[in-house]
Amino acid sequence: MTLSQSAAYEALRNSYSGSEPTLPSFLRPYYVKYNSVLKSLDLGTTEILIADISGRVGSQAGANTLFFKVTLTRDLDLRVLQVSTGANTDRFIRVGILDADRHPVQISPAGYGKLNDIHNTDIDESKSRLPPGTYYITVSSDQWQAIDFAVAVFVGSYALLEGESLDQLLATARIPLIKPIGALLASAPLSLTVTDPGLIRPLVTAQSVMGPQAEFLTPGTYTWVAPQGVTSVSAVCVGGGGGGGNAWANSAGSGGGLGWKNGISVIPGQSYTVVVGAAGTRSSMSAGGNSYFISLSTVAGYGGGNATFNNDTNGPNKNGFGGGWFGDGGGAGGQTSSYFGGGGAGGYTGNGGNSSADGLGGGGGGGTFYSSTFGSGAGGGTGIYGLGTNGLTGRSRDGTLWPSTAVNGFGGSGGSRAIGLAGVTTGTGGRQGETLSYGAPYSTAITGGFPGGGGGGPGTSTGGGDGGSGAVRLIWSSGRAFPSTRTADEIDPSMSAPGGFAVPSLTLTIMRGVAIGTLNLDGRLKQTWRISGSASGTDQSTATLSRVAPGGGGYGY
Repeated sequence: MTLSQSAAYEALRNSYSGSEPTLPSFLRPYYVKYNSVLKSLDLGTTEILIADISGRVGSQAGANTLFFKVTLTRDLDLRVLQVSTGANTDRFIRVGILDADRHPVQISPAGYGKLNDIHNTDIDESKSRLPPGTYYITVSSDQWQAIDFAVAVFVGSYALLEGESLDQLLATARIPLIKPIGALLASAPLSLTVTDPGLIRPLVTAQSVMGPQAEFLTPGTYTWVAPQGVTSVSAVCVGGGGGGGNAWANSAGSGGGLGWKNGISVIPGQSYTVVVGAAGTRSSMSAGGNSYFISLSTVAGYGGGNATFNNDTNGPNKNGFGGGWFGDGGGAGGQTSSYFGGGGAGGYTGNGGNSSADGLGGGGGGGTFYSSTFGSGAGGGTGIYGLGTNGLTGRSRDGTLWPSTAVNGFGGSGGSRAIGLAGVTTGTGGRQGETLSYGAPYSTAITGGFPGGGGGGPGTSTGGGDGGSGAVRLIWSSGRAFPSTRTADEIDPSMSAPGGFAVPSLTLTIMRGVAIGTLNLDGRLKQTWRISGSASGTDQSTATLSRVAPGGGGYGY
């Protein structure tokens, strides 16, 4: 004999939940939304969902349990998290998941629904997805009073990343949502820490995410991974400028050298060393650091020196204490000595300007001298986006080009000044020292232009400054070559719409295969974002974030 329940009884069973029907009308369950399986709020049939749900639950609100329905179209992850409302009553809220038969689904400590059908095996079911079907999310309280609650619901197809993975990841669209466990060491040109939806900061200095180029603008040693299909690159390297003296009669800093080379053979997927030279410092009157790609014997720009203590990098093709260069072409840094301004960074086809001289071949101009009290101007840097105009002596005030004639005490203007897609200006002018009536000198911070300008000279009271740090830039694709053939940043149409998923305080990596970064996450990524513009530098970037509605059904955001 088979026992069965009537349809009427089943309907009654499905529809009833909440307080007793004998209570006052405003507490009767048929006046309360979402208090049973049949009256559950339908979040949709979907394969991606980001929903934030809030409200009140408890006998006073008409129901001690609320139901929210979601239907998964295939094997998917379902995560339910209680979000704090900031009240002490948070501890009375419970969240859960029921399957279509209203059987409880276990939830992992991280909030992921998991099956519990496989016993006595090594299978970790918390890493498995739930099968397709209907599920009910429950929010409950055993209290009489109405209690505020908030829950976050996530549905998605997540790739499981466990342990550590070293690989080159190439993305042609948005990065998929991921479920990371441990650290992911990925090859990517740009890593961003999203501390706030409107603020993006890079973790790795390798910008220009939208085209066949990479630039390294901060002193240090980097690893560049040759992208798939790339067998030849061209490189330009600018050494750091020498530090200007910190006491009267000490020398100003000489400019760093610039070297470039085309047709450097590389193997796709193989790693290569990039070194960016540091600036020479005022405190020690040190020479700037050497910058190079692969090795000093491949292509290099040597650091500028300081004549006072014979600090010299002794590179090939040097100009006195002006940094030398190695490669197919380039220019030495401008030379200087005591009582004069800093030397300009080397050019693409000529040397940087010596003190009180213009740069040649697109090199930075030299700084100038006015008075013995507060120091002399610094040398200009040289841009890394290809051969441009020469830097001019005495034409830089506050690092920007002075529109009139040269002024004694001003820095040298930058040579080949240009801005890349990442929004970074290279080939900036040197800071001014003491002038007749054109603004205060930069005291102990008469810094050289970026990259490679020599630091300003000292005076009897104050003066001197650090040199400009170095830089390295790589370009590839057919037909591009230094010093001036398609050397500006270019956009690859297949890479023109980078995007990804990020949540504040986690790390977003756009996978383009040109630098090494580490992605450390402890949970799935919450919100879907599209990135427009470019993101670079150490300050707030020009990029903007906008939320994108998830595909499929969805509720809220």
